[in-house]
Amino acid sequence: MGVLDLFSKRESRRERQGQEDVFQYDELPQPVRVQVIHIWADAISLWHGGNGYTSPLHDGYPPNMWWFNLHKALAREKGVFQLSEHGCNPFEKVQYYFLEAGASESLDVIELTFRIIDRLARRLDVHERNFFHLTDPDAAIRELNTRFREHGIGYAFEGGQIVRKDSEYLHAETVKPALQLLSGAGPAFSGPLEEFLKAHEHHRKGDQKEAIINAAKAFESTLKAICTARGWAFDPPQGHREATDRNCLR
Repeated sequence: MGVLDLFSKRESRRERQGQEDVFQYDELPQPVRVQVIHIWADAISLWHGGNGYTSPLHDGYPPNMWWFNLHKALAREKGVFQLSEHGCNPFEKVQYYFLEAGASESLDVIELTFRIIDRLARRLDVHERNFFHLTDPDAAIRELNTRFREHGIGYAFEGGQIVRKDSEYLHAETVKPALQLLSGAGPAFSGPLEEFLKAHEHHRKGDQKEAIINAAKAFESTLKAICTARGWAFDPPQGHREATDRNCLR
């Protein structure tokens, strides 16, 4: 369906004029959570019939398998048998957990569900998506990021991960272009991309020391990849070599 430009939103934008770069990170308001569930319904689909604990592998309905595996993986990570006592199938249990969880845990769910949209649903061709009544993955991701901006939430889904935005300008001019360049630069830059995303993950969780360490690693790995691609010889810095030797002894 997309995002409607309602009168109330225009009024809210007018009141916030000049404060567009001010984000909040510690809360995920209930309206945003409900909007995310609406996106899931369009881009992943709901659970399709039957008991939630019959195997989804035999009914030929990919969304059931996606929800089944997502619930199983999340429950395992959280150290529980099921995410919620409410609900009759994996989708409903993920939904109830998502609506009640803290902001950080809810962002975990958003990240994993949008990886399904970005990676698994995207593999379906147009005819399959139409058959299962699924919306375009890019449209779903755009709507999520728009909903975040509307509510002043300082996160975005980019590069397969939830990343923190400390200012709209900084994100648009530096972080987003860097992610796009690294994502499209080929296998040689997969290492720098992974380190860059790890830096953002630590930054989102408030671990600034690890964020800086991984950002520095991403910068160094990018330089090495460029040198390798251009055939320029280089030696690792002495300090890096010594640190590597120490790590090997741990």
